[in-house]
Amino acid sequence: MPSIGALVIPITLAVAVAGILVVLYPMLRRRGAPKFVPSRTLEMQCTVCQQNLVMPLSEMEKITGPEMALVQRESKESVGHTLGGYRCPYCEAYHVFARDTVPPKWLLANPFEPQRATNHCAECRQPLLRPSWPQGQYDGRIAEAEGLLSKHGLHCKRCGSVCCVECCKRTGSGRSLDQSIMCPRCHRAPVDKVHHF
Repeated sequence: MPSIGALVIPITLAVAVAGILVVLYPMLRRRGAPKFVPSRTLEMQCTVCQQNLVMPLSEMEKITGPEMALVQRESKESVGHTLGGYRCPYCEAYHVFARDTVPPKWLLANPFEPQRATNHCAECRQPLLRPSWPQGQYDGRIAEAEGLLSKHGLHCKRCGSVCCVECCKRTGSGRSLDQSIMCPRCHRAPVDKVHHF
């Protein structure tokens, strides 16, 4: 059994460390991990040009009036939300967000700005052919479209781009596991709505 003299030093050290911790604990709590502060910026990839965007929430425009009605016509998910918009500095696509969610939720791009040339492919700029069948007949069933040509246009429901079938198929080739047609602008699939003009 160790003598009392041999235990004095370890006991003294333990008491000293405990005393230091008691004194420093309140200071460490105050300086500890930072409290959660909601971010004042939002980061995402532009759905049109794929550039990285860092959007200060203070620069997000409030959408009201006729613009809000146009957004709600395009996105039923936007109804009942406070809406905000931000323009991509690279391609000038206008992104719409639900501002009353944390973080703001992206809804759609370019809802009230028509494509400059709706009868040209947004990717290769070649003129598009007008489909011979009625609008909506093959939407969601592109594979069944009889007479679908490479110069017919397909409308991406994600980013709003209109691109020719040839560009969409070329983009999806080797990238899409299910061989679905992919949008060459936002690289998402499926693109399954025929563009009528």
